[in-house]
Parts: sequence; C-alpha cells; structure tokens
Amino acid sequence: MTPPSSSFDSLRKLLSEVAALGSIQSLVSWDQETKMPDAGAGARAEQLALLAGLVHERRVSSELADALAACEEDEALAEDPAVAADLRELRRELDRERRLPRELVESLARAQSRGQEAWKAARAASDFSTFQPTLEELLEMIGVAIFLVALVQYLESLRGSVELHFTPSGHGGVAGDGE
Repeated sequence: MTPPSSSFDSLRKLLSEVAALGSIQSLVSWDQETKMPDAGAGARAEQLALLAGLVHERRVSSELADALAACEEDEALAEDPAVAADLRELRRELDRERRLPRELVESLARAQSRGQEAWKAARAASDFSTFQPTLEELLEMIGVAIFLVALVQYLESLRGSVELHFTPSGHGGVAGDGE
C-alpha cells in the first residue's frame, strides 16, 4: 500500500485530469469512427488536434513535473518498490514526451483524423491507391516525431538543454543552451 503523501496525492490528481482529457479524446475519436456524419470530418480533425495538444500540454507542464519531482524526493515513497518503479516509468515517459513540440503532437492528431476518413473512403471504393498519399504523410510525421526525440536525447547528452521548434509545414529548428 502506498504511504500517505501529499506530493503523491497532488501527482495523482494531476494525472487523473490528464487521464480524463485522454478519455474525452478517445470518445471523440470513437465517435468519428462510428457515428460522425462525413461532413463533420474537418471539424473533428481540429477537435482531436486541440485535445491532443491539451493532453500533451498537461503532461509536460511544470506543475506535473514539480509534483513528480516532489514524489521522487519523498523517502517514504521510494521505500515502496512498486511506487518507485511507477515514478521511474512516469519520469521516462514525461522526459520523452516533453521533447515533442505541441505543434507536432497536434499536427499528428489532425493527420490521423484525416487519415481515418481517407481510409474509410478508400475502403468503400476498394481503392488503396487513394489512401496511399495519406498513409505516406502519416508515416513521415511519425518518423519525424521518433527522429526528433532521438535527436534531442543525443544533443542533450552533448550540450545540455535543447528546445525544438516545429511548424506544421514540417520545417523546424533546434536551439540549445550549450556551448
């Protein structure tokens, strides 16, 4: 059983809010796949992009980072192997996620939503070639996200803190505080 801890309670509350936003995002996505009229596709893509951005923003917030750091410093929590493992895993996830700019997260969510609609049309027409450009765009964006995380990890190991700048056109830059 987790020892009583105000820092752990704060972290749990913040993570519950993130989970609630994620559930809303899943519900909106489910609705797109099952009930949404075709004419709602553009608006739905924007809704999903906004929700993805909000979830991302909450997960990389300084408030969540501070709550996690407080838990990591709590000796009573460190004594519980399950809690300590959960905190380490959460730190790893958040460190990886903070490397992705919100704009990239939103662009990827938007492209996934549009991809869902393109796939429905291609499947109905039994014509994969109409979906291929959308799939290629999605795969490229996923590749960009994976590359950016790896690049930032590498640059940080050399130079210290690094910040990514991303624009929806896919062009970005890297700025660091190192030498």
